[in-house]
Amino acid sequence: GALPGGGSARAWVGRGGRAVRVMNFNARPVRAELGEARYDDLLGGGLIEGVLELEAYGARLLTAR
Repeated sequence: GALPGGGSARAWVGRGGRAVRVMNFNARPVRAELGEARYDDLLGGGLIEGVLELEAYGARLLTAR
C-alpha cells in the first residue's frame, strides 16, 4: 500500500512469520507511524518500533516480532 509522502509498503506472511518491505521513492526522508508493532530490520539491523524513518530512496525489510 501507499505510505504518506510517496512511499510504498507490502506485507506478506510466510513460514518465517510476517514480513514487510518498505520503500521510499522520494528525494527526501519519510516517516511512517507503526503503532504498537515492533519489527526487526533485516537490512539495517536493530529493532524498529513506534516510527519508521526512511531516508531518501531508502528501503527496509522488516520482520514482525
